[in-house]
Amino acid sequence: TIASHFGFFIALTVIVIFPIVATILYGVAGLGAGLLINFIALPMTVPSIRKASTLNLGEFSNSVLHIIKTNGFLIATLTITNVIIILLFDLQTLINPFLLIALFVFSILITYLLNLKHKRTDKFKLYFRAFCIAPLIVNSIFLTNYIFSSNPVEETYLFQNDMQATKRGQQEGTYIYLENDAYSEYPGLRTFLDYEEMRNRKHVTYTFKTGLLGLRVMTDHEFAP
Repeated sequence: TIASHFGFFIALTVIVIFPIVATILYGVAGLGAGLLINFIALPMTVPSIRKASTLNLGEFSNSVLHIIKTNGFLIATLTITNVIIILLFDLQTLINPFLLIALFVFSILITYLLNLKHKRTDKFKLYFRAFCIAPLIVNSIFLTNYIFSSNPVEETYLFQNDMQATKRGQQEGTYIYLENDAYSEYPGLRTFLDYEEMRNRKHVTYTFKTGLLGLRVMTDHEFAP
């Protein structure tokens, strides 16, 4: 039910919404691109649009609610949330990575052992509290420290890209080394996702702030020639 409805929503977006938005942003060229994409996507959009008469928003809502209430959805949602917080906020905090790992392991073990004593606690609640709730509590602390940070200070460093072995030989990666080996103990500050933003750049300017709990955080960066 959910797949059928999503297929219809996506088809409607491609056929109607995308050309309108493209036209507003890029004028005639956007309209042309939108119509071209519509033509290319016809084999996928037409079958979904034809099913419009069989769709039922009430059934769709009930199906979504049914999935949301399942244990698997809850675990998946909190796991993804924890991973996102770790990547975007925890690793941007100036705390030793080994200490960060130790905090997560300690919180998981303590929660697991405390709940293990209660015989009435079923396996799902035991694992859920230990591997989802405990890490979320630790993440909430770092997230609070990050969000309520203040007193920005900029620091600029010359950097060098790490070289990675590929089929085409040695190529620059998105992991960098700062001059004078600055922040060598914080790999999260020196790992980036987009190589293009650092291509032909030699300097990086970090913006650091002091977090609510006193832990410094890197809130922004900019690459420059």
